[in-house]
Amino acid sequence: MSHIDRDLLKALTKPVDVKKLIDQLAFDLDDLEEASMNQPKLRLRAGRVNRQMMLKKAALKRELSAIIGKKSIHIRQKHGNSYTATAIKNELGYDSDVRHA
Repeated sequence: MSHIDRDLLKALTKPVDVKKLIDQLAFDLDDLEEASMNQPKLRLRAGRVNRQMMLKKAALKRELSAIIGKKSIHIRQKHGNSYTATAIKNELGYDSDVRHA
């Protein structure tokens, strides 16, 4: 058995995390709506995925706003009231927690 055949056999026998692969797929809402038009059974599923994506987006926005608020208060306390809003925004732009969120 050649080296390539062994590697291929090893890759094929390795378990695959299907949920992880599906989570990495990019879903476009327009594609979901079009699929639901062509296949009515998918309409409920497409609506559910659409709502889940909207809820997740809203939750992430709230989380980002909370992080920005806490960091802004900390910056204002650190530098005093003379620090402008633009300076705070600039400093938040370099903050790793804000960028990650």
